[in-house]
Order: sequence, then C-alpha cells, then structure tokens
Amino acid sequence: MAIHRTSSHTRAVHIALPDYTRVFVAYTLLSFVAILIVAYVYFVNGSVLSAVERKHTEETSARTAARVATLEAEYFALSESVTLDEAFAKGFVVPPADRTIFASRSVDTDTRLSMR
Repeated sequence: MAIHRTSSHTRAVHIALPDYTRVFVAYTLLSFVAILIVAYVYFVNGSVLSAVERKHTEETSARTAARVATLEAEYFALSESVTLDEAFAKGFVVPPADRTIFASRSVDTDTRLSMR
C-alpha cells in the first residue's frame, strides 16, 4: 500500500489499494446493497400480506357476529315457546331431590362449594 501526496499545498491523501482489495470492497458493497434490496422487498411483501389477512379476518369476524346474533334471536324465540307441559310430553322428568347437586356461595370471607 502506497500513500502519495499530490502537492505540498493540499492535504488530500490518496491511498493506492491493490486491485484485489478494490474488487473485494466493490463486491462487498454490492452484496450489502443486494441484501438490503431483498430485505426491503421481503418486509414490504409481508406488510401487504398482513394487511390483506387482517381485512379477511375482519370480514370473517363480522359474518360470524351476524350469525351469532341470528342464532341468539332464534334461541330466545324458541326458549319463550317451551313450556313445562311440553317438556314432560317430550320425556323430560324432574330429577329426584337426593341426586340434585347445588353450588352455593357463602357470605363469609372465603368462598366454598357445598353439596346437599
């Protein structure tokens, strides 16, 4: 490596690099730029795909919420029409009191479950 001064009045220093070092630096810079371009394309593509997936998820969520609302309305309409006589006619029976299990919450500081 040789250092040459161009003149005594200027302070510019020129460094003479061997050809293989210049080629190495050039390829290194080009590789770095290529990596940056590939990373940019990858992240922009990921961003676009994420936005499309979010829109699709929002549409699916809206359709599901509408379907749930419809089913709830049907449930409430059907639950108001069921009577005890209709349940007995379909074969439902009142369970015996000794097999019925209740959960209760006491007013004490701790919460307990009790079985009767």
